[in-house]
Amino acid sequence: MNRNITALILIVIAVAIYFTYTQGQIDTDKSIIAVNDQYTTAIANSMTLRSIRDSVQKDYNNISLDERNRLDSMIPSSIDNIHLIVDVTKLANRSGFALKNIRADVISDTASGAPSTLVTASSSQLNLLPTMSLAKVKLTFDATAQYDKFISFMQDLEKSLRVMDITKLSMKANDSGVYDFSVEVNTYWLKQ
Repeated sequence: MNRNITALILIVIAVAIYFTYTQGQIDTDKSIIAVNDQYTTAIANSMTLRSIRDSVQKDYNNISLDERNRLDSMIPSSIDNIHLIVDVTKLANRSGFALKNIRADVISDTASGAPSTLVTASSSQLNLLPTMSLAKVKLTFDATAQYDKFISFMQDLEKSLRVMDITKLSMKANDSGVYDFSVEVNTYWLKQ
């Protein structure tokens, strides 16, 4: 009978130790395992990001300096309204007339027809890469010119590397054969 009581007491002590000490240690171990899993995921994500960065850097290094400058002209990575105004003014001067009332305004609304986010990775990698968004600059100007000179200017504007969308164009005829034009153009730049 003593053996049964001793065995019963040992079982009760084992159960009490489990619920008081061992279960607390198991919960602590589970939280440590969860943190370890987060670190393992972070390390895997950093390795993926590093390989993507290396791949993009390799592709970027394969682009010639001339092509990089052309890409930066197409959609610049910063706002340079003065340079934009100078370029458009040069095109007008080359066509034989001057621009008046030139104004460039940065538009904060991305609800335009332009895509607001550029995606450069697969959907599983989106949380790893920063996204760049297109910001819009509205350029407005007036001009007084002959019709054929203005058409030449618009063709030069169309052929320029910088992406530009003409959103408004109005014209008013004069008796002298010279027209008054009012133009609104949207152009874009990369905002990070």
